[in-house]
Amino acid sequence: MRCLSTLAILLLSTVIATAQHAVPYPESLGNPDIAAQRAKLALSSTTSGCKNSLFGGNCPQSAPCCSGAGYCGSDPSFCAESCQASGSFAPDSCWPLPMAVNLADDFKDKSRVVPINEYNGFPNTADWVIDRSPSTQPHAVITDDKLLLKLNRLEKHPETGGGIGATVHSTRWMKYGTIEARLKTASNVPGPVSSFILISPISGDEIDFEIVGKDSADMQTNFYYK
Repeated sequence: MRCLSTLAILLLSTVIATAQHAVPYPESLGNPDIAAQRAKLALSSTTSGCKNSLFGGNCPQSAPCCSGAGYCGSDPSFCAESCQASGSFAPDSCWPLPMAVNLADDFKDKSRVVPINEYNGFPNTADWVIDRSPSTQPHAVITDDKLLLKLNRLEKHPETGGGIGATVHSTRWMKYGTIEARLKTASNVPGPVSSFILISPISGDEIDFEIVGKDSADMQTNFYYK
């Protein structure tokens, strides 16, 4: 496990591209390293404002958080995890990032995996979040004590024209540690990619473990850093 930057855990089936909530402050959020990194990146960023903001420039106080995709809002999908301090109303508009705890998940409790629009920002209420998808279909579900990630080929991704897959990420962050996952890829045709990724949405650093459909017996690894 690497210590170049903080990492969030992502499980991906394919490579794919309001109510007000109180700012969460659960039991183990005190991580000055992560807060300092966010502030440093915000100060050093050459990007002006939140990329796709309808308001122009940085996000307004009414929608203070700039999401990873560059939009302004105030719910967990904007303020948690991949929130960009550089485009937000203020560097501290982004919610604090919860530190990792020991976790062994056998996926027996379906309530621990929630869609991003139902996540309240408190990691003690959920271990995994299903990222927002262009589709309205539930592409990530728990069945037979397994987390099943689906690729829906009937619906078309509005940007790529391909099928719509699922992305599930952890609700906690870590700097270093030991991670183990048991994965099974269901695809043996070219195109789909099954992945387990360690990534920092703040800095973009990542470590990838990928299985491509055309060669399901071979695990590929990549890493990127700034």
